[in-house]
Amino acid sequence: GDFPEIASFSNKLHETKFAEFNTLSEKQIADLDRVLNEDIPKLMEELPSEKDSPDIIRSKMGAAGGIAKVPVPVANNKFGKKETAHESNPFGYDEENEDYWALQDSADRLLPSFEALGPDGGYLSTAKARDVLVKTGLEKDQLRQIWNLSDIDKDGLFDHDEYVVAMFLCDAVLQKGRPIPSELPASVIPPSKRSLLAEKSSVF
Repeated sequence: GDFPEIASFSNKLHETKFAEFNTLSEKQIADLDRVLNEDIPKLMEELPSEKDSPDIIRSKMGAAGGIAKVPVPVANNKFGKKETAHESNPFGYDEENEDYWALQDSADRLLPSFEALGPDGGYLSTAKARDVLVKTGLEKDQLRQIWNLSDIDKDGLFDHDEYVVAMFLCDAVLQKGRPIPSELPASVIPPSKRSLLAEKSSVF
């Protein structure tokens, strides 16, 4: 674990003469207080967060100047630990699980094509996403409906999950002749977006 063996650690503490430690000056205490309460919070604000908008993330990572293109954090995983059952189980969720996503296999398959499009900070620009949809050959009105359904967070950009949804809808029309739904079926909504849609529906 992260903690030392208790008995051994306790014995070492008994041997330690805390009274012989040098006392901190008022300046040292003030400096430490400033670091903990001002400097570190400012530093943390400079790091990209899953709560940031795409524009803020690009600004933080210097992508606007072509300095860096890095994946956008999509989950607050710590030290590389797997947070979801799908990531730990290569066969994904079963349909009874609340985080089941019907498009997970498609998401895995489409990841290389998404990355080949050159997402900036984890997002396809409006122009790139538009070009992908136009190349399907669908009518403008159909593409408008698909965009409205796929751009779930309404930021005008496609992340990987939204790209997968858009490709699914295009394929459903082109290959299977299905009509475009008025809203996404629950199983098609990416788990990463469900709370967002739930918030929007609660407002109305």
